[in-house]
Amino acid sequence: MREGRHPKNFEVLSAAGLHELKSRQTLLISVSLKAAFPEGMAEAQEYLKEMEMRTKFELDFRALTAGAVRTSSYGYFENQVVHHVALDGRNVDLVDGVREFTDWDKLQTDVAEFMYAAPTPIA
Repeated sequence: MREGRHPKNFEVLSAAGLHELKSRQTLLISVSLKAAFPEGMAEAQEYLKEMEMRTKFELDFRALTAGAVRTSSYGYFENQVVHHVALDGRNVDLVDGVREFTDWDKLQTDVAEFMYAAPTPIA
């Protein structure tokens, strides 16, 4: 996710394939640094809600995942956006320019719930 929304191409593809998507049970793993912090979860959830409204793609399952910061591979302006917007000015310890925020156990649980859920009847 970039700049507070999912990639435009992804949203266009989702809207274009809506009929096919509705015939399947779906899981969207939404990666956002906002999900790394309890006070950012509502905003990360809002990104999904807005995407669903724009595309009419109603998800069966959602996984809000924090992802990672890799400042060593960013340019100056990307670093500034990550620090001042995504991390909201938090002082985060980086090891060689990297900080992993993903809660892998939660992600594994979210994917397992999707994989073992009863299939949604096709309308």
